[in-house]
Amino acid sequence: PIREAERAPESPTPVEQVEAYVRCQAVVQSRSYQAWPRVRVPILQQAFERLGEEWLQALRHCFARVPSPEISPRDVEVIEVRTVQDEQERFEYRRTVPCAPHHATGATADHNAQLPSIDSVQDMQWYGELAVFAEEAWIVDVALAPPLDVRDFAQALTNELRRR
Repeated sequence: PIREAERAPESPTPVEQVEAYVRCQAVVQSRSYQAWPRVRVPILQQAFERLGEEWLQALRHCFARVPSPEISPRDVEVIEVRTVQDEQERFEYRRTVPCAPHHATGATADHNAQLPSIDSVQDMQWYGELAVFAEEAWIVDVALAPPLDVRDFAQALTNELRRR
């Protein structure tokens, strides 16, 4: 049997890698991404595997080139990673709003009923697209340094993906 000391250490998950990176940035460079606008991007597991151990830096460089080749990778940061299932749970556990029963139901209606809230059409589209993912994927939160514009970045990323 292999002794504990002889075992190869397991590679950290993408979630663990990003958490460690963001902690390091906060300590070493006193960076905080709270004021940076964010974009959520689904990335297939195959892409992580293809990029290898340096996937985090490779994604930052790829994302920096999307809106304009002049943007520095320092202005585009991957700040969170989660599974598609974790992202879908955010939708399933969204806020609820009171529901007024139909007048015809009278006393039989539940007057304390709550319905899930749909906050935006964009949210519905996003979660609808996630529901049809057949391959294993991760959701990557990309933070953009001000003054980079989220809409411009998302549009440039969409155009780039359509070209491929």
